[in-house]
Amino acid sequence: MLQEQRFMDTRSGLIVTSINLMDIQHFVEYDGPGQKGEIVAVIKVYRFIEDPGHGWIEVPRLELIALNIEDKISSYSYQSDDGLTVYLEEDCDMSVFCRAKGWTPGDAHTNWKSEHQENTFVRNLPSYRQQ
Repeated sequence: MLQEQRFMDTRSGLIVTSINLMDIQHFVEYDGPGQKGEIVAVIKVYRFIEDPGHGWIEVPRLELIALNIEDKISSYSYQSDDGLTVYLEEDCDMSVFCRAKGWTPGDAHTNWKSEHQENTFVRNLPSYRQQ
């Protein structure tokens, strides 16, 4: 379940957005006047969802924007109804993400937790589109 919190950092006067996914994933962005945002913490363990035919890695859209790859993701990936979470398909889009993160093929799989679902909800989500 996606939970988002926004609050004012009293020391800097910046607005902090904190997104928590499944209690193991965290992404924080600082927004300030004239700033697009800066990532100060990124997800350490991503959720990899697979069914008998395919798999997707769950990523906050904000991270795709921060990595400057939002326009490199295909419509074969999916997004949540509110558009905040993107499910990158394993064949091409997940590779774009892994390269942007600087992961090598040998260490990429250590950065996610696999979850098998016989009939996954991902296939019922809208196709990805850039915002």
